[in-house]
Amino acid sequence: MKVLLQKPILLMAVLCLPLWFIYGNFILAAATSILIGMLVGMIRTLHQVTQAKKASARSANPASSETPNDKPH
Repeated sequence: MKVLLQKPILLMAVLCLPLWFIYGNFILAAATSILIGMLVGMIRTLHQVTQAKKASARSANPASSETPNDKPH
């Protein structure tokens, strides 16, 4: 299942055949599988960006919580 999430084109190809039988129209099935594949790809990318922002915020947070040295030398 992770392979299908990592490769939206593979997901589109896998979805196309069952949707063809459901709709009875290849063009409609292809268009639907393309839209579903694009949606899954965008959601996956959004999830990765969110996780990267959280990771960078966690790594930057300890450095910003330290008190700055305000005394002149």
